[in-house]
Amino acid sequence: MQSLRHSLCRRSSHAYPGIKLLLLAAPTLPNAPALLQQAYEAYADLVMKNPFYSPEMPVRIPRFDERVRQIVGGS
Repeated sequence: MQSLRHSLCRRSSHAYPGIKLLLLAAPTLPNAPALLQQAYEAYADLVMKNPFYSPEMPVRIPRFDERVRQIVGGS
């Protein structure tokens, strides 16, 4: 765990009051802020616009999960 702690960089973005998006990545990742911005946009589009979602609920929206995988995977 010690080496893992030193080899990762944590970046976060506040998306909505009470919601925080968190990205764990290598410190050398040049586009981490852009990835967080894309994840925030996916959250706003796919989660917050979903009429069946309320902020107290866990995010269980498959399209959001797929979009985050695309963002992180570089697709």
